[in-house]
Amino acid sequence: MDTARKEKERATGRELSSAAAGILKVISIIFSLYSIMYLIGFFDLLGIHIATVPHRAAHLGLVLAITFLVTPAGFTGRERNRIPWYDIVLIILALVANGYLFLFNEVTEQRVAMGSMEFIDRFLTWTMVIIVLEATRRRMGLVIPLIATVLLLYAFFGSYSPILQTPQYSPDQIARYVGMWADGIYGSILGVSASLVVAFMVFAAFLETSGAANFFVGAARAIMGHVRGGPAKIAVIASALMGTISGSAMGNVATTGSFTIPLMKRTGYMPHFAGAVEAVASNGGQIMPPVMGIAAFVMAEFLGVPFRIIASAAIIPAVLYFLVLFVMVDIEAVKMGLRGLPREDLPKLQHVLGEGIQFVVPLIVLIFLLLVLGYPPQLSALWSAASLVVVSAFVTFVRGKKGHLKLQSIFQALEQGGRSMVDVAVVCAVAGIILGTLNLTGLGLRLSSVLVAASGGHLFVLLVLTALTCILLGMGLPTSGAYILLATLVAPALVKMGMIPLAAHFFIFYFAVAASITPPVAPAAYVAGAIAQANPMQVGWQATRLGIVTFLAPLVFAYNPAFLLVGTPVEIATAAVSALIGSTGLAIGLQGFLFHQCKWLPRILILIGSILAVVPGWKTDVIGIVVLVGAVLWQWKTKNVSIK
Repeated sequence: MDTARKEKERATGRELSSAAAGILKVISIIFSLYSIMYLIGFFDLLGIHIATVPHRAAHLGLVLAITFLVTPAGFTGRERNRIPWYDIVLIILALVANGYLFLFNEVTEQRVAMGSMEFIDRFLTWTMVIIVLEATRRRMGLVIPLIATVLLLYAFFGSYSPILQTPQYSPDQIARYVGMWADGIYGSILGVSASLVVAFMVFAAFLETSGAANFFVGAARAIMGHVRGGPAKIAVIASALMGTISGSAMGNVATTGSFTIPLMKRTGYMPHFAGAVEAVASNGGQIMPPVMGIAAFVMAEFLGVPFRIIASAAIIPAVLYFLVLFVMVDIEAVKMGLRGLPREDLPKLQHVLGEGIQFVVPLIVLIFLLLVLGYPPQLSALWSAASLVVVSAFVTFVRGKKGHLKLQSIFQALEQGGRSMVDVAVVCAVAGIILGTLNLTGLGLRLSSVLVAASGGHLFVLLVLTALTCILLGMGLPTSGAYILLATLVAPALVKMGMIPLAAHFFIFYFAVAASITPPVAPAAYVAGAIAQANPMQVGWQATRLGIVTFLAPLVFAYNPAFLLVGTPVEIATAAVSALIGSTGLAIGLQGFLFHQCKWLPRILILIGSILAVVPGWKTDVIGIVVLVGAVLWQWKTKNVSIK
């Protein structure tokens, strides 16, 4: 995550003077310390009660200050070397506006609730709307702030529209919904950032600054380095492990890919294939329990369920995702005649685990608290971070040498935790503007009805339209932004057509994730391509093939929620086994290799049988497995026959 941030800042960030860098460090550390103290209830112990909206205001104000310190507007090249006057003004306005809401929220809320907004309320609302839109433009590009702006204009002028006409809303009514009300900037979506995601970002920062990425790569090397195609399998395992603490596809690519991609190339993999493997493996971090990506936390908020329900539901699809990738990587190694790395060049697993015990314990603590005991996610993450500090201190004492987590590293982790929240908080704040206007105008429900009508009442047609829209939006938005928008606009339509809410939201989530590796704009593939020195489009198309589960799994659990652990134990077990068989066959069919190169007919039969095995229903399962077995026997029978 830290590597990805540095890479991004080298391309678009600002080189700060020592004084400005010091200010940034102080603000970031204050932000992380404040967040930790709020989440563990420290202020309540002191008799200081901080209500929900003031807490979100403090969260957003500090994040916006960090944003305008590190991110230039892009108007002139000189902004990269200094902080211009207008950024200083934006920082002051963000701190003052959110500071006012932090101190005087109760009085302000009473005025707004009674419909008697004063000048200060209007000024703060529209000032924050403008600041949030500008921060989003700098961090996310033009697409999402343009969507928010269009929706705001629709709220103002929708009464004049010949289609989808709205009532006439006053500026104060709009201000209540976008800035000062429960559905606006300080609504529940920003609450996800301020009360959930921040805890995991701090936990990830502590792990990373103490060397967790090196531990994950070392463990993967010890387990898989000696087998055929070992370096690619190292990438799969290491990126999956990184996915337990980071939901950033590009961050995972930059962190583990800087080691795994060159290693894959050295052992014989083509550059575009090596980049694609890392892009797909890293993208899987967003769907990999127990942490997953930001959108998963937002999903829990939308559905009103504990996060552990989301994490548990994601287990089977995530396992299938990495299984198919692993099998395809293995087949590629067989086709190319690649071998593993010499054992003498690899670390021993017991040595890696012994040296990295301080990383194993926090992950066990996180999984136990979050998934077994059902602890609140934010407290699970913070307790896990605390266990890292304690175990590191114990290791230092026992070994009689400096541990991996020094005092300086703790402050570095706190700083990194604050800086890593920039994109998360900004996209959640602008999502509040979008959701506020949609709720005020009722546009979301009306568009859902339009989509149902456009699909002709056919669920499959609506699913295809939703998938295409998710991928298109994902080309210009982060996964969380695309998910939030589509979950608001399309999820009600999917539910209306008969899907259970959990499956509807997972469908949208998966296709929003797929956009990260889908050309023509595939950000994870672009980062991997840069490291691999390969054509990013070629990496993207290869990644689309390797990440096929991302596209097929949503269509499966749309019709069979058992894949999401919804159903009887027999239904879930049957779905898991058939999906396991079908996914393995799918990997073989896409690679076109089993015992030897597949001819076109057995390859087609393998693909057909695999798809039938995955499609819900025992009849299709039986037919699919029979077809698969027949194709496999055909391949086995002809393995010694020349196919030239």
